[in-house]
Amino acid sequence: MRLKKIFLVGAATLVSLMCIRIISFQYFNFIYDYKYKITVNFEEYGRILKYSGVSRASLKRKPICVPHLESCAYLSIQGEAIPIIFSNGKMIFATMRFSNTGPTFQDNGTWPFRTFSREDRYKISSEVAHIPLEISPENMPALVRFQDLNDPFSAEIVPRENISSIAGKNTKFKSMTIEMTNDPIEWRLAGILPWLLSDETERLNPNILEYMYQND
Repeated sequence: MRLKKIFLVGAATLVSLMCIRIISFQYFNFIYDYKYKITVNFEEYGRILKYSGVSRASLKRKPICVPHLESCAYLSIQGEAIPIIFSNGKMIFATMRFSNTGPTFQDNGTWPFRTFSREDRYKISSEVAHIPLEISPENMPALVRFQDLNDPFSAEIVPRENISSIAGKNTKFKSMTIEMTNDPIEWRLAGILPWLLSDETERLNPNILEYMYQND
């Protein structure tokens, strides 16, 4: 009788803990969740040109994990690269992350939201001042152009110091800034890059894809 009582108490405790775990995951599964706006600034004939785009970063808890043996959270990103059209008609894009690997765009680029302090990243967005912060070179998203907008494999990095070779001698790169925002995410690239959301692109999985578009 005593063993049966211990078993029932133990089973009830286990069920309670599982319920708490499920409820806590349902309501508290976000470690952080905020939207941020990247603004790319150029100077052309003495005037400042600004191009912006909004993305969302979420760090979520896994519903099931083994602490100390695996990560109990995963990063989710939503957003896309920023299209930039100069007065001479040439187009480039500010991608979603930093890259120093040349044309291969390997999966090791840092995200620009690392510009925010760790303390601010873990706060509620409304508790953080929505003011632009300048992005350091090691977190600055890569600028790219496509030799052919129909071909994802034609992407190449455009060095910031060589913008004039594309935009014209009177244009130069100035800075990139980031700020937390409540603005909505705009999905514009699918109308510019016809391959972006195609099944064939997903099958070929070009390395540039994750730099241009994320919707986890």
